Amino acid sequence: QANLDPAKAALEAALERRPKDPEYRYVLGNILQRQGAFVPAIEQYRLAIELSPESHEIHNSLATALRQTGDLEGARAALQEASRLLRRKQDQEAAATAIIVGRQRLQEGKLSEASAQLEKATQLAPQMAEGWFYLSQTLRRRGQLASAKKALATALSLDSTIEERLRELP
Repeated sequence: QANLDPAKAALEAALERRPKDPEYRYVLGNILQRQGAFVPAIEQYRLAIELSPESHEIHNSLATALRQTGDLEGARAALQEASRLLRRKQDQEAAATAIIVGRQRLQEGKLSEASAQLEKATQLAPQMAEGWFYLSQTLRRRGQLASAKKALATALSLDSTIEERLRELP
């Protein structure tokens, strides 16, 4: 355990300079947990979550520390949140891929394939304006003007600059 003391001291010093760094708090929590200091580790994880609430890794580590203190209900809740965040991250990554493929199919004139990819993207990550924008362009080219208008309105409601930003792309 003593071999972690220098790393712990370095992180504590770094946190003096940057108290709002979630990564420092997360790593310090990991060190504390390995040293068997579960309550201080939990405190660091909770502070890290306040600063970086979308991190499934931090929620997962919090669940482990809570379980080690006997707080099974808290551990279960933290683990459920970690799972939800991980699924959301995976969905966003899959949506980003579908947007890229959909945009390529749109440029190739393969409108049916483009629509399928972009509809998949908007289902996986409805908060991603790019998916809605390219779906609107695809639907417009397919002659589905009412649906295209609705998709564009959704894109603009998520990001008012989306149209001008993406029109500048090659």
